[in-house]
This record gives sequence, structure tokens and C-alpha cells, in this order.
Amino acid sequence: MKVTTPITFDTLSKAAHLKTLPQSSLLPPYNARSHVLQIGALTGQLCSTILTHAPLDNHSTHFWNSSGGGKEDIASSMGLLLVALLVTAKACCLDLKVCILKKIELNGRKYPVHLCKVR
Repeated sequence: MKVTTPITFDTLSKAAHLKTLPQSSLLPPYNARSHVLQIGALTGQLCSTILTHAPLDNHSTHFWNSSGGGKEDIASSMGLLLVALLVTAKACCLDLKVCILKKIELNGRKYPVHLCKVR
């Protein structure tokens, strides 16, 4: 599967503000609580997929640079999780861009760069 549109904050924002988001068979149009539970399930699925397919050592660049079936399964699970986050953010009336930028700002205040030690 080849993606022609780069995914940026702007494309995510446009997708989040659509009147109707593309619905997956795994993401029925329920309330925010149901969406949050679905995110938990999809996160577990992503973890399982990565643990099943990804190599054990971090230095195995062949797996991540190849286009094998395991990598496609991981990409599919990540895509489902991203769609679930978009749908949940819309159900909760949240802007993901604002949420991410606020979290980055909070981390910057909690962990100032000049106090961080590099290993």
C-alpha cells in the first residue's frame, strides 16, 4: 500500500474536522467511552503485532528497511490506532494538534533541556 498524501498536522486537522470521518468496521459510531475502550483494544493489538513480527535486537535494520508482511501488519495496526484516535478526539471535541503541542510544552517545562543528561 502506497500513501501519496504526506500525513502532517494539517492533514490530520482537516480529517478531524470533517463532518463524517471514514468509519472502519472496527470503529462503530458510539460514544466517547466506547471509543476509548476501542483505543485500548487497538493498542493491545499493535503491541501484539510488534512483538510477533519485529526483531528482538534494535540493530536489525533489515526488517525495518524491507517491505515484508510483518511490517505491513504493523503499519495496518498503527493506521487503525490513528483513525481511532481521530474519531475519539472528535467524539470528545478535542483538537489533537493542540493536545500534542500542549504536551510538548508541558514536557519542556517539566524536563528542561539544560538539566537533561545525555547517555
